[in-house]
Amino acid sequence: MKFNKQIFTILILALLVPLAVNASTHTDEAKEKNTTPVLFSNIKPNVITPWNSKSTSPVIDHTAFVHPMASVIGAVTIGANVMVYPMASVWGDEGMPIFIGKDSNIQDGVVIHGLETIDEQGKLVENNLVVGSDGKKYTVYVGERVSLAHQSQAHCPALIGNDTFIGMQAFVFKAHLGNNCVL
Repeated sequence: MKFNKQIFTILILALLVPLAVNASTHTDEAKEKNTTPVLFSNIKPNVITPWNSKSTSPVIDHTAFVHPMASVIGAVTIGANVMVYPMASVWGDEGMPIFIGKDSNIQDGVVIHGLETIDEQGKLVENNLVVGSDGKKYTVYVGERVSLAHQSQAHCPALIGNDTFIGMQAFVFKAHLGNNCVL
């Protein structure tokens, strides 16, 4: 039994040491920007690819919560009091940027992703962008107080207005949903 406890202790330490190192390297930068420090490897910048020559890290408000079993990668902005639940995936890599407004929730198994926004010649693909309420262009724009229920998907170009509910396994693609909608 003692042998099993030793192995368990070593495994726990092996998991915690990288988290502590990662947290210490990003905490000061996060304090300056009033965002959550990068504590887990599930929140990270996108990789450099032929369609995206710039690596961009997510910007997550310090009051938001991203579950350790969810992924937030690349050019993603997450507002205040947002919850990103286990197994959700928000990828601002090929289609970017992605915006999630305050008080929204991204439930279990939700996927938010986009089509390419830069073509092979380096030009913006306007058809894959929507204009958010702030006047900026996004591949996927999720307004305030939006619920994306279990296993739903929002794929660019997509705009989801404030106070909107997207039901389980619904697929929002090439759509503009207004405020106060139920899908």
